[in-house]
Amino acid sequence: MKKYTNEELTENIINMLKEKNKKDYKKNHIKREAHSKCLGLLKAQFIVNENLPKDYKIGVFKSPKTYNAFIRISNSNPKTKGDNATDIRGFAIKLLGVDGEKYKSNESRTQDFLFINTQTMPIGTLKLFHDAIYYMTKSNPLIFGGKLLIQGKIVKIVNLIKNMKHETSPLDVRYFSTTPYMFGDKIVKYILIPTSTYKSKLPKKLTATYLSENMQNHLKNMMQHLIF
Repeated sequence: MKKYTNEELTENIINMLKEKNKKDYKKNHIKREAHSKCLGLLKAQFIVNENLPKDYKIGVFKSPKTYNAFIRISNSNPKTKGDNATDIRGFAIKLLGVDGEKYKSNESRTQDFLFINTQTMPIGTLKLFHDAIYYMTKSNPLIFGGKLLIQGKIVKIVNLIKNMKHETSPLDVRYFSTTPYMFGDKIVKYILIPTSTYKSKLPKKLTATYLSENMQNHLKNMMQHLIF
């Protein structure tokens, strides 16, 4: 396969996934390529603490402020499967009213923070992710698996499968940005750590909506404690 730059790999991934979506949804409304099932859509407030260390006062963290925000929690599978299917879970935060220049001109004055509940990219690198998409959309996924086996990288697939779990609730787990971001002159990754003392339990029967239901019960419990 031709050697591409990171920019070319990214562009190729976007084009391959666009083409895949057009084929998958010829007659129907086109859904998201990944994270198609929404477990919950929440209104939130994103509070920038005034006591942040000086080195952290960059971008939206520069000054104490409370941003209105939306949170979308999801299952990562491209197909809309029930919560009883093992999967990787997503947690996306969209801040509103953010000043500054946007990379893209759409959705001005917003900023997104994207997380999943695995510490690193499921496949590992941009190149491997590109190849996985290529063999999934234009060839045969088994060939990709065979190449990983020959190259001694089959652990990538094993780790991906291990990370696909039945969680008790989307609000009980940690989420990671998985990929690094520029933060001033530093390179960082972000992490979300739950601090609630309330913990959900796995129901005896895992239904197609149990994650959403456990999350609703979690939030109801928190609201009761705030009120009383």
